[in-house]
Amino acid sequence: GNSETATMADDESESTARRVARSMLGKTLKCTLDDGRRVTGDFVCLDRIKNIILSNVIEERGVDTTVYETAKKPGKTITTVRNLSQAMIPGVHLVKVEVAKQVYNRHVEPVLKH
Repeated sequence: GNSETATMADDESESTARRVARSMLGKTLKCTLDDGRRVTGDFVCLDRIKNIILSNVIEERGVDTTVYETAKKPGKTITTVRNLSQAMIPGVHLVKVEVAKQVYNRHVEPVLKH
């Protein structure tokens, strides 16, 4: 009955999601976290609770200059950058995940049209 139809639809959408995720393996993703950090790196893995693992990571974070005693202009925000070999981004903290338009057009869109 209706439950079978719902299950088939869920299975179908899951396989599309998996195909999209597979098409982006190794591609550069930019993730925005709920604390404002931006993390860019090569997509390695995604689990069922939306944790993402990236390699060759660049993390950008806005830091209020008042944390530095020598700050000339208190209250100003500067961006700090750090490089990490790998990072796991918890799905619960993800606000946005972006991929370059060229990557989307070449690798993701064909999967969605299939």
